[in-house]
Amino acid sequence: MKLQTQFFLLFLIVFAILTARLFQNASNQKESIDEIQKIRIHEFSQTFHEIIDLKISKPKIFDYDYSYWDEMVDFTTSLDLEWAHINLDEGLKTFESDYVYVYNNKGALIYDTYDHTKYDSIARLIDPKTFNFEQPLIKNYFIISHNTPIQIFIAPIQHSDDMNRTGKPFGYLVIGKAWTPGFVKDFQKITKQTVTLKTMDQIAQNSFDIVYPLKGEDGKAVAALTVNLATTASDALHKMSQINILSTIIVGILGMGLVGWFVYLRIVIPLQQISNAMRSANSYPIQQLMQKQNEFGQIAHLVNQFFNQKNILEAQLKRTYQAEQEQRKLKAELYISNQILEQKVEERTKELEEANHTLDERVKTEIARRHEQEQLLIQQARFVAMGEMIGNIAHQWRQPLNALSLLLQNIIFAYESKRLDDELMERVNTKGNLLINTMSTTIDDFRNFFQPNRSKEVFNIAAQLDTTLEILQGTLENNRIVLEKEVGADLTLYGFPNEFSQVIINIINNAKDALNERSVNEKVIRVQGYESSDEIIIRISDNGGGISKSIIDKIFDPYFTTKKEGKGTGIGLYMSKVIVESSMNGKLVASNDADGAVFTLHFPKSNQGDTGAAL
Repeated sequence: MKLQTQFFLLFLIVFAILTARLFQNASNQKESIDEIQKIRIHEFSQTFHEIIDLKISKPKIFDYDYSYWDEMVDFTTSLDLEWAHINLDEGLKTFESDYVYVYNNKGALIYDTYDHTKYDSIARLIDPKTFNFEQPLIKNYFIISHNTPIQIFIAPIQHSDDMNRTGKPFGYLVIGKAWTPGFVKDFQKITKQTVTLKTMDQIAQNSFDIVYPLKGEDGKAVAALTVNLATTASDALHKMSQINILSTIIVGILGMGLVGWFVYLRIVIPLQQISNAMRSANSYPIQQLMQKQNEFGQIAHLVNQFFNQKNILEAQLKRTYQAEQEQRKLKAELYISNQILEQKVEERTKELEEANHTLDERVKTEIARRHEQEQLLIQQARFVAMGEMIGNIAHQWRQPLNALSLLLQNIIFAYESKRLDDELMERVNTKGNLLINTMSTTIDDFRNFFQPNRSKEVFNIAAQLDTTLEILQGTLENNRIVLEKEVGADLTLYGFPNEFSQVIINIINNAKDALNERSVNEKVIRVQGYESSDEIIIRISDNGGGISKSIIDKIFDPYFTTKKEGKGTGIGLYMSKVIVESSMNGKLVASNDADGAVFTLHFPKSNQGDTGAAL
């Protein structure tokens, strides 16, 4: 047994050393081959980049050379189309380009040329806002149009004596080169390698020897050229390395098989005999094993002694089993009693939980229903306000539109009387732009008004009222209503400015309707703002005769209105009260004085600094 053990250990040591050596040789070969392949890929990558730079050199020269021609500077103002056809259109062919775009120093596209039968315009993909019209900007990047990458070259248009390109650009020349399948195929012909154009998703899903990214304006790749190098000697060496590894695995398997057979004869079979004896609780399977004078023979004798002791213990256990049965019976009866009691307690607990759950569901349902109703009211209020704002825009635009109409008539009259000269056109253009800017400012004011505030802020009440009343100016003038404002210049409020404006508009619109319904001759709406020792007060009054005592307590109810059907929704004053009292922690009160209705907004000074969110 001792000699067999020594032989077995010696065999394992020799096998381990041989296997380790084979794996080391195979690993060294693989590392050498991988290093050769890396050097080859690096060298080809440099050559590939030089080939690409050469292929795109003509469009690049076209852009950078033409952009500092004096004639190009003159073209930005003269727009000499004959010069453009001779130079730019012919340059498109000569320099193997596909697109030419010229922008002036205002960022306007003044000329473009490309083959309309092959390509669509890419002007929408070029944002002139990215150009720098104060300092020269030179760059190139890729865009994607109809799945085709297009390389864009951008250079500032400058005089020829500004070789360093430091002066202010007169515009920008943009040249585009489409990387079509035919253009990509040229790289394959030149390099004699497999060159393909791939999307970034295809790059992520596959492996390539060389990847040339086509970067967009933000520096991120929009596509890439890929190269898989053709089979070389390194691939053959890889195969030889794989054969060596396979041989090592086969030798290892054969060696392990011999070792396994030895272990099976000397160890596994005796262990199986002992295991069979243990499972069958019988010493018959180990009778032959007990005759051997080795470690397994000793184990077989111990197992046989275990069986003898087992028979003695079974007899003793049988006597104690009956006593344990009686004890278990008593425990079972006690357990059943406890189970019955626990079941009754559980049933009562479950009934109570179900009742609580039902109550919680009803409360949640009611809260959700009320929240939904409130959101519907808010949405309706906003739609109504939007309709009123559209009417205000119409009033604000009426005067500039009339002025624009007169300007157009003046141009026609001057043209017919042959007095249309540069001075007149310049004067008309200046006045027209002023009117258009006024109308644009009106739209911006109305748009800013409808942007809800997300958090409270400190704002000047007089300034916010001026902005609000400017929105209503056209409507009030159209209805011949005089608006008087008396508000302290330093009076401030902490809350939501736009929501505050919405409340003011709702109240003034109600006053306007009341004045129109009662045919008041001299219509007056007065807005006053002042502060007391502990409050900030906004008072809005009119001379429309006041609110009837029979309805004054109902005017803040949702959907309550005294107007004719289709003239009012009844949610304006309701939403005003919600904004003032729920969103800005104030109080809105309606009353009458000697002349008419009075709406008073009270805001406690102690609220300055509270936080909240806009409706």
